[in-house]
Amino acid sequence: MNLLPSGWPSRFDRGQALDAALRLFWHHGYESVSIDDLIKAMGIARSTLYDVFGSKAELHRQAFARYGAGLLSAEDIAAASSARNAVETLLKRGVAAATRPDTPMGYMMSSGMLTAASEHADLAARLQKLRDEARHALQHRIARDVETGVLPETTDAEIEARFIFTVLQGLPLQALDGASSEDLTAVAVQALKHFPQPEAAAEGLPAR
Repeated sequence: MNLLPSGWPSRFDRGQALDAALRLFWHHGYESVSIDDLIKAMGIARSTLYDVFGSKAELHRQAFARYGAGLLSAEDIAAASSARNAVETLLKRGVAAATRPDTPMGYMMSSGMLTAASEHADLAARLQKLRDEARHALQHRIARDVETGVLPETTDAEIEARFIFTVLQGLPLQALDGASSEDLTAVAVQALKHFPQPEAAAEGLPAR
């Protein structure tokens, strides 16, 4: 007996469907992608899209969540062993996200829906909220290392966090302009060089 909803392919793969939707959103932007575009790319009926995902907005949310699983969340940043470790991981994953071979180049969290029509303002605001939460988490993680003497007391946590996220948000634009993974890795290394160095005593090394 076929228990699947009408229009739902017998071999429907939710993950593959979300990946297909993600590629469309990533490449064309939320507003430029129609329901017809989605059902064609996902290989499902219109009724299936609504039965399974509810709406285009919810499909976008789930596709973004699937993508975001490979990035670093605000909670991950807060739990990092050090601010520097968080920065290294952010930059590494940022380069990987900007140059993933299985999706159009870009960093959805950084560039997705920077502008949006008023009826989609809630989606744009959701992405901005995620960006802000991650940046604030890094700022607080840097501040913790300053307070405990791991980083120099002259370190400006807010500016350092903004600097790192400015670099992260620039990576996908460079990738779209043809920068390779090696090019962007070099940029990430340079950014890390500008990040405050740990205090020698706090790292268990002899003070110079």
